[in-house]
Amino acid sequence: MVLVQIYISAQNNGTYFTVPVTGKACVRVLGVQYHDSGTTNRVLQLQSDNLYFPYSTQRYLSWMCMPTSITQANVCIDMSRDAYHLTNQLFNGLLYLKVVQQFSQDGSVLPATFNVLLSLDFEFIDEEFK
Repeated sequence: MVLVQIYISAQNNGTYFTVPVTGKACVRVLGVQYHDSGTTNRVLQLQSDNLYFPYSTQRYLSWMCMPTSITQANVCIDMSRDAYHLTNQLFNGLLYLKVVQQFSQDGSVLPATFNVLLSLDFEFIDEEFK
């Protein structure tokens, strides 16, 4: 297993991120941490070329933000199961990630500044560890 953490901000949103994975791998989403300066309730998604869930009504990883004094969200995925969320995914060392707003209570757009920390667990397929 390989822990990979990716930091996404407004400046690098919608780009390819280097990941130390080439070839087939299984992926478990460990969690998402999010913070921004917005003041309204909204639903966000993390769109990706490889991290998508074809059998879910929400194709991409989604979370809700409900601001209080500051807007932040933590998404922790249940780790009580041993199965991976995405199996046999083909990676080429790059992963496209883009945070998008799916819904906003007042119709506003994604805040100009935000921070996301994505934590993933990769397991390589057909690789021997020594």
